[in-house]
Formats: sequence, structure tokens, C-alpha cells
Amino acid sequence: HRILWISDVHQYDISLSNLMVYWTLSGLMMSVINNWDLSSPENRSGSHEHTGMIPFMVMDLLTKKAIKGKVEQMYQYIAESFFWVQIFCLQYEDGKLLSKDRPLDYW
Repeated sequence: HRILWISDVHQYDISLSNLMVYWTLSGLMMSVINNWDLSSPENRSGSHEHTGMIPFMVMDLLTKKAIKGKVEQMYQYIAESFFWVQIFCLQYEDGKLLSKDRPLDYW
């Protein structure tokens, strides 16, 4: 994702349905963006598009100024959205919501 961002191809919609998780041979869990339908080249004139699921968006993109398209999208916003999706996923195991001992219950 970072390589594409640097190359001016931006994917703003970080959500559960746009991520894929897989396990490496060494046992690490990896998450990657797998849906680029809403990606766009940044050089479009005046484009400050903000798409995504509200629960995973950063607060800076939920202000009146941002809703009017007057806040420039930064990579750190996308990275934070990705982080929030990962935190949300801690509440699930094998696709099912954990009924007890959820990591965030104590947070």
C-alpha cells in the first residue's frame, strides 16, 4: 500500500471487506488491502475524496471542513484506519464474535 501511495495511487476505503489476511510460512499473520476499486490517482484536480467506513476513519476526516472536501488526505490517516480495523478484528476468532475474554473488554 505504501509503495502505491508514494506512486500517487491512493486507496482511501480501509474497511473489513477491503482487507485480506493470510499466514506466512514462518507463522506471521499478514493483512493486505485487496480491493482497489475506489483507488484514484492523486493528480486529479482538487480531489480530496474521503471514503471509508466511519467507525474506522480518523477524527480529522469527520469534521465539517473534511466533509466539505477541504482536508487533504494524508498517509497517516490511512495507516490509522488500517490500525483500527485490526483492533476491531481482535474481537473475533474464526469469523465469530468472541463471547468472553475479548482483548478489548479490558481496555
